[in-house]
Amino acid sequence: METEQSREKLEGLLREANVFRLRGQAEEAEARCHAALALSPEDATALEMMGDLMRGRGQSEAAVEFYKQAVAAAPERPSPEKKYAELTLELADRARLRDAGDLLLQHPVPPQQQKRNVMTAFFLSAFFPGLGQFYNREGRKGALLVVGSLICMVVGGAQFMKLLLSIATTRPSGEVNGIGAWLGLLSGVLWLYAVIDAVVIAQKRNAGAGPPG
Repeated sequence: METEQSREKLEGLLREANVFRLRGQAEEAEARCHAALALSPEDATALEMMGDLMRGRGQSEAAVEFYKQAVAAAPERPSPEKKYAELTLELADRARLRDAGDLLLQHPVPPQQQKRNVMTAFFLSAFFPGLGQFYNREGRKGALLVVGSLICMVVGGAQFMKLLLSIATTRPSGEVNGIGAWLGLLSGVLWLYAVIDAVVIAQKRNAGAGPPG
């Protein structure tokens, strides 16, 4: 049964642990937390602090266990529950990436297929900006490039060609709209970006670092 004296000792240990933690003296903080838990094994503050200390040391699995115990000890406290959820998701993501990496090592993409992937992405984007991005399963980026390129071509394509013709022939070929010419130039920039981006992302996908399929 907890007495007033043991409670005061517990609170003193927790205060000391927090001071050591703030100072970056993790070992001393852990020692105080262990002493606090020896007095009160279900103290939520001590359990949560131990979770923080374990997480700071990169011991995520141990931290998750302490956060879980803190949540069970004090369900009304939002902070350990939030930390428990965040770290659980983080560990799940690590496991997923590790499994994906293991799968790639076990079943690497053949060099011939890698080359086909890159060339397909290149030719699709060269045909029209954004198609290579769709091939790389980057639908949002592909849609933005398609729409942006279409707008720039429709609004400024003719003006840009008129400007190029004037420069090439050194003779005015009619009045050139400045904004339209800039939009026409932008369509060319988007085209070049789409080709380079599609090739780079295709190479990353072949290496297992690209967007998930």
